Amino acid sequence: MNIKATYHILFIILCTSGLCHSQISIGNTNAANGSSLHVDDYSGQKGVILTRSNIADLTTVAPFPAATPEGTLTFNTNVASA
Repeated sequence: MNIKATYHILFIILCTSGLCHSQISIGNTNAANGSSLHVDDYSGQKGVILTRSNIADLTTVAPFPAATPEGTLTFNTNVASA
């Protein structure tokens, strides 16, 4: 296969990849409707560990980047800001 054909195939894949939607399911074969990530251990004895962050001021998005989407989850390790 020549280089032009390879780039053409790569271009088509990149253009059509935005049309795909996926759901990730861990410990389950069917992700719940409306979810992008579904974690299930079936025992009810395990949990999920979120990113740990030291958030000094709860009125700002810091220490995250300014473009952090609303609804981002983290565990605040700063007990003074609670």
